[in-house]
Amino acid sequence: MRGTLFSVLLCAVALLLIVDSQTPAQVERPGGKAAILPQQDLEALKKVFGVNQVSVSLLHQPQPISGSIADVVDVFGKRFLVITDNDGRNNLVNPELITAIRQK
Repeated sequence: MRGTLFSVLLCAVALLLIVDSQTPAQVERPGGKAAILPQQDLEALKKVFGVNQVSVSLLHQPQPISGSIADVVDVFGKRFLVITDNDGRNNLVNPELITAIRQK
């Protein structure tokens, strides 16, 4: 009986892992609300800042990152902001470390 129960449990876990791996990566919002896609975050940022240059201040970093908002991406299940600086380099910014975003 225990062996059968254990094998049923293993099958259920395997099915959950397969279904989870086939869904697109989304960051879960606090409070159990529906997840917001990276594209929606990017659209919201573009509404506020447009294509203008921004200065992003980060916790524990004395110099802000200056450039334009290029994208919002999910990497390893975590959301990041991509800032392209004036030299054309892309910076992957953890939003949890952002203290301010200012339009230049």
